Amino acid sequence: MSYDPGMTYDRASVGARPPDDLYPGRRQLDTLLPADLSAAGVWWFPPPDGHLSGPDAGTVMPLDTDMAGADGSIDFPEGRFLLRVRFTLADRAEFDGHLTFAVDDDGGLRDREPTLCTEHGQVPLWHGLLIPSDEQIAEYLGWLGRPRDAVFPLQWQAVFHPPADHLAGTAAGFVVWRGDEVDVV
Repeated sequence: MSYDPGMTYDRASVGARPPDDLYPGRRQLDTLLPADLSAAGVWWFPPPDGHLSGPDAGTVMPLDTDMAGADGSIDFPEGRFLLRVRFTLADRAEFDGHLTFAVDDDGGLRDREPTLCTEHGQVPLWHGLLIPSDEQIAEYLGWLGRPRDAVFPLQWQAVFHPPADHLAGTAAGFVVWRGDEVDVV
């Protein structure tokens, strides 16, 4: 092979063909749509590998759920996972979404970060220290196609879960951290 100054290192190192993706099916968490969650109900957060083309903190990879029990139970190893969730709004409408799960998490909104997914974008319920503006809340409600009182209070339950925990919860609104306590906006 002759030297080509325009050839990238990755292409040169495998004989001018693009290298196989070491992380097949990977996606960025914030780009997942309802169809992605229907296709793969469990996603894994691979640890960063130190390479520019490797995973970052927002990278998820789909996992095979064929070993799940009939009730959706799975024995999860160590690590962080993104699980498909079924949300039921106050008006009984249902939406798909996701939550983050780790075997050793405390089960709170801060760790689980429940998020509804729409075709327009994701609607996070947990906002931490960043209080969403009235305009952002209006946009989220627009993506859901409903007024606030038709959305909240809502309930959720993970489609896939560890055997002893069905990973369910409720929210009365968008949740933030103010001072030393959780608050709803």
